[in-house]
Amino acid sequence: MMPFSGRCPVRQYLLSKPNPVGLKIFLLGAPDGLVLDFLIYTGADTIPVEDKQLYGLGGAVVKHLVGTIPKQNVMTNLNDGVAESFPKDTCMERRSSVSRRREDEKACLAKWKDKKSVL
Repeated sequence: MMPFSGRCPVRQYLLSKPNPVGLKIFLLGAPDGLVLDFLIYTGADTIPVEDKQLYGLGGAVVKHLVGTIPKQNVMTNLNDGVAESFPKDTCMERRSSVSRRREDEKACLAKWKDKKSVL
């Protein structure tokens, strides 16, 4: 959440944040801190509904941002059935976590649940 109190049609209000009014921005960063891509949350139509239903909001955003990386550089296939093997949100208890690692150990996904689940 980037604090912003000016006029903007995509401004969000999240009561639980220290600065509750601002822009919700999803960021794709490199290990060295370089910003590779970002996506400003503009409401329910920011991400396709099919992706949200299949992966949830977090997974759909990751899929969208990773899809913008040029394929010839460092792209590997993260969608090899790993995300589908995670338990449903209703089956997870609060403060629990699950992680999956690919066999070649080049990618790892983690899912945890507190009040809501995060992938």
